[in-house]
Amino acid sequence: MRPQRSSGHWIEIVEGEERYLNLGATAGGRVLLVVTTWREDRIHVVTAFEPIKRLIQFYYQERER
Repeated sequence: MRPQRSSGHWIEIVEGEERYLNLGATAGGRVLLVVTTWREDRIHVVTAFEPIKRLIQFYYQERER
C-alpha cells in the first residue's frame, strides 16, 4: 500500500496496524525518517533511519516554506 503524505508526515498500514512515518532532524542536524505506531496507550518507535537523498532534499525544501 502506498503511504499517504502530508508535508513530511506519512501514514502507512502494515498488517492492519497504522504506522506513522515522520521526517525530521536531530539537534545535530542529521535528517531521519522515524516510524512510530500506537501500542496500547503509548507511542512505540518501530525504527528510525537515514532516508534516501530525495527525501532529505524534500525535508529541506519544506523547512524553507
